[in-house]
Amino acid sequence: SDYCYDIAQSEHNELIISGDKGLSFLNVENRTLKTIGLDALILSGINYGCGLLVCNNGEIFVGGIDGLTSFFKQEVFDINKNYTIYFSSLSVNDEKIKPDDKTNILKQSLPFTDKIVLNHKQNNLNISFTSNNYIRSHTDGIYEYKLEGFDNKWITGDQIIYTNIHPGNYKLWIREKKLSSDDIISKTTSMDIIIQHAWYANPYAYIIYFIIVYVILFSFMRFRKVRHDLKTSLEMERKEKEQIEQMNHSKLQFFSNISHEFHTPLTLIIVQIERLLNNNNISPFLYNRLLKINKNAIHLRSLVSELLDFRKLEQGHIKLKVKEQNIIPFLKEIYLSFLELSSERNILYKFETYEKEGIICWYDPKQMQKIFYNLISNAFKYTKPGDSI
Repeated sequence: SDYCYDIAQSEHNELIISGDKGLSFLNVENRTLKTIGLDALILSGINYGCGLLVCNNGEIFVGGIDGLTSFFKQEVFDINKNYTIYFSSLSVNDEKIKPDDKTNILKQSLPFTDKIVLNHKQNNLNISFTSNNYIRSHTDGIYEYKLEGFDNKWITGDQIIYTNIHPGNYKLWIREKKLSSDDIISKTTSMDIIIQHAWYANPYAYIIYFIIVYVILFSFMRFRKVRHDLKTSLEMERKEKEQIEQMNHSKLQFFSNISHEFHTPLTLIIVQIERLLNNNNISPFLYNRLLKINKNAIHLRSLVSELLDFRKLEQGHIKLKVKEQNIIPFLKEIYLSFLELSSERNILYKFETYEKEGIICWYDPKQMQKIFYNLISNAFKYTKPGDSI
């Protein structure tokens, strides 16, 4: 210091000099000078008139502009004094952190905190540290720090600053670098720093992402397989349908050819029967028999013609020829065609109507005849002798 406000003599015959930067202890015999700074005295400043007093027991009182402090010299300068290094202040993203503030980072004072937990956005740190070795804090002591998991080597400095720290678990170490062999112990301290991952980047999120990707890939592969199976199935159905259509076409072609072969002989038979019916020399019994043969032959020819029309029906060329006429005589004629068959099978066969004047309907006689022929044929097929139709 360039100022001298007060001078006192200690019990060891040393001169204690107060100045604007703290206290100095001058040993004239040994020509040594030791100092204690203002921060070690817990004073913000010393000025003229603040006062300096040394008691008989060796306790030293020093007045400052903001108060009074006292200490024993041997305790301050004891080389074997047990002191510690501790973290004094913390700033996150240029915001000073205090216990139980809105950030909820510190639950108690930083010197008593051994772990801090930060979110992924709180990754810019400014940390200060100090020690309670006041005399050594004003010597040429040097400190080193290292953030395990981030730094590869020790860094020398009195202020710790880190920016853009990636999420993870870290440990901040501070140690006192020894300058001379008379220093006994190298003091260290540490604090765990945990920077959490964002919710979308933590391990559980990656597990969910993996599951989602797996489900998407599995669904895609399954969809492709189902689509391929469906395509294969449709292709097989198409080929099977083509084969069935080809078989049906072959059958229709076969029946058409057979129908042509049947149609001509039946026509010739009908012509001969009609000639016999036109002969006036035949008996009534034979005439009735020939008439029934002629009707059945004509019906058989119509059935053969139906085989030819079925091909046209498949191609959509058949149209109904509907006309208005009385349906009672039409049904009566169909009834008479099966009358002789009922006598042979001993089946009571009757035709009943409650409309004496007839019933006028719109219908296609050819198609209607086919329907009733099938109905009555099935009735005779499943009716036992003695029953009635």
